[in-house]
Amino acid sequence: MGNWKISESKVIERREVTRDYGFSGVEAIVDHAKFGRILLCDGYGEKGLSGGCVRWEHGLVVSLMPDDSFEKLDSDWNYCNSILDAACAGYDVDRKILNLKGHMIHNMAKSLKL
Repeated sequence: MGNWKISESKVIERREVTRDYGFSGVEAIVDHAKFGRILLCDGYGEKGLSGGCVRWEHGLVVSLMPDDSFEKLDSDWNYCNSILDAACAGYDVDRKILNLKGHMIHNMAKSLKL
């Protein structure tokens, strides 16, 4: 997991969401000791060994701006996408998707009790 301490990372906001096909999911904004402010979210694993439900192993971590909140992320990026949608799709150059493996995302979420 790297050289960071759980106690130095803090969940700022957390919300339950409905994913594709009606699956329940979680999104959290975290001030992370190593990565700064990030969006941590689970994802839908459609195919594969652990597919068929929402799991952290299929999740995503996006680097955020220091003042980002869900209210800001839900605002318009352009006429058809929110800032959140653009960031998660890799379109927002200011909010990059971090290249973390699924087990790392899972462990990070577990350590933060998400």
